Amino acid sequence: MLDESRRLGRFVQRSRTNLLLAVFLAISLAAPLTSVIVAADDTTPPVGTLKVNGGSPVTNDPNNVRFDVPATDDLSGVAVVQLWVNGGGPLVIDYAPSFVIPLPWWNQGPNSIEVRWQDVTGNLSDAKSATLTIDLTPPSGTVKMYDYDAAGVTFDVVASTASDVAGVVFACEDQAVPAVRAYATRITVPYGPGGLDCGGAFGEVTFHVGLKDAAGNVSLSDVQIFRDPTLTLTTSASAATGHPFTITPNQPGDYLLPSNGGCRWEFRWGDDASLDDQNFNETFGSLLFDIPARSGRCQPWTFTLPWVPVRQYEINVSLYIRQSDGGMLLFGGVRQRFNASVDSTERRITSSSLPIAQVLPSTYTPIVGSPVTYTRYLIGGASGSGNPVWVAHLGTGEDPIVWEKWTTSSTFTITPPKPGRLLVQWYREQSSLLLGAMYDPPVRYKDTTDPNTTAPIQRFASGGAGPTVPVSITWSGTDKGWGIKGYRLERSVNGGAWTKVTLPSITTKTIIQQLTNGKSYRFRVRATDKAGNVGSWDYGPTFKPRRVSDGNTAVRYSSGWKTVADPTAFGAVVHEATAEGRAVRFTFTGRDIAWLAERGPGFGKAKVYVDGVYIKTVDTGHDLNLPRRLVFRKHWSYVGTHTIRIVVSGTSGRPTISLDGFAILR
Repeated sequence: MLDESRRLGRFVQRSRTNLLLAVFLAISLAAPLTSVIVAADDTTPPVGTLKVNGGSPVTNDPNNVRFDVPATDDLSGVAVVQLWVNGGGPLVIDYAPSFVIPLPWWNQGPNSIEVRWQDVTGNLSDAKSATLTIDLTPPSGTVKMYDYDAAGVTFDVVASTASDVAGVVFACEDQAVPAVRAYATRITVPYGPGGLDCGGAFGEVTFHVGLKDAAGNVSLSDVQIFRDPTLTLTTSASAATGHPFTITPNQPGDYLLPSNGGCRWEFRWGDDASLDDQNFNETFGSLLFDIPARSGRCQPWTFTLPWVPVRQYEINVSLYIRQSDGGMLLFGGVRQRFNASVDSTERRITSSSLPIAQVLPSTYTPIVGSPVTYTRYLIGGASGSGNPVWVAHLGTGEDPIVWEKWTTSSTFTITPPKPGRLLVQWYREQSSLLLGAMYDPPVRYKDTTDPNTTAPIQRFASGGAGPTVPVSITWSGTDKGWGIKGYRLERSVNGGAWTKVTLPSITTKTIIQQLTNGKSYRFRVRATDKAGNVGSWDYGPTFKPRRVSDGNTAVRYSSGWKTVADPTAFGAVVHEATAEGRAVRFTFTGRDIAWLAERGPGFGKAKVYVDGVYIKTVDTGHDLNLPRRLVFRKHWSYVGTHTIRIVVSGTSGRPTISLDGFAILR
């Protein structure tokens, strides 16, 4: 090939020389003598520049190499370009400022290139040289899926030689322009333009991923995941038992389920232990049902919200595609919880826009040895055909007690012989679409033991004082049977009738009351257990809040204290001291004491001693001015005589300590 190319070059050169002589003779006969002298005097070769492959030193496409070879010649003009590659050549090419050709005589790896320009008179320029590396080998390594969610996919990237990698390529199956990221060992690529632009591709999605080198070689491999569409739920603005409630699943606008697709619904209720930890108790129940898609989308569900022992509901919706083998492919799940107010105590779902089944027990607290009946209700046009079955499991582990009854009957009665977790469910056995419901309360021995409580204990709480003071009331309870269901707290004021104290929840064991100075109070509490047993009242002591002014003669000051007018203080005046060691002492009889003072900028620290024992250092500083605060509190179990002593610390920059009096519970 080399000899043939050289012969071709000499042939082209001789042909051009003969043509030039013919032109010269013609010009000699027809043109003035001065023109002939100009052509004969062209002894200057062309001058040009060389750029190969757009200036990139490496390529993986030797069949399409671009040469930029612009050149000039003073007289006769540039005629041809001569190309040598790795010593082979020349390949003679008609002059053009740039051209793209297959590179001759190339090798894998570096290739030396020389270019010369020849003008019409035959003058040949000096050579311009360049090196172009031909790299046809993609970088080696792996790109694997690490994790994915609705937002994108995270890949683990491993390169055999990291320096060989110029970037990492990612693309969905039909993505025209792949996403390219700088090399890293873990890369997250979001869905959408500039990332994995999959459009409406959901379900089984194939990604093309690979390592890319500087030459453009890519080691592609395929990664398959199941891409879940982002499903959301919209619910009615408010929820109340006995009223219609609507739940609407929302699919992405570009995603439609196939004809064999639909939505799987699970509607559950229960306390946190049941819903979060699967620690099912008497508050738990659920419905399960499959609904085919309509026009590729899930249908909304409107139903009357039932009363349940704990008004905490949870809806779970998943998309499904029915498989040819009869199985279900579930994906795109979404979960949402909501609470409801009570307008009705009806336990049944009395209306439904979708076909559902509901199971209700005759009691939420099954007892060992006592029969319990479960009733199945079909609602919203649901059918009980399809070989319906009742199944109950008592106990966990390898050997539970199992009841099974194939029947069209809407009721199912069992008598549990032992305590343990009891799962009772009804469902259609022979149907491609799930329809079922369950209840899962535990079975217990009969509980006839009353719960116990401790007597309520009063303490000053944090906050501010005025005509009232904040007092916390605390108690606890125990039960040897099923456990405590809730508490009832009552109080009597000035020896009057007992009245109920509203608790934040029935299981609350601490509450803060604002109690009026000068009035006497007494609190009592009792518990009810989950079996309905009611405990006896436990009574706290009778006590009276009382405020002692900072000007009271029982309050004894050392030197260095002064009175300061303060419209926010009790009596519009407080005592203040700034020097370290200044002290105030107060002896009282009671079961609780609180130091009242102003907190704010400029106020500092003081040490507090009770009955001669150091208790703590109190910092009365604050960003805001807060008058009449209970800055120190102390409680005793019994009424007694005690002495409180406050010693100024002389805090640098904010030494002031104020005394606006004391509060006592006696």
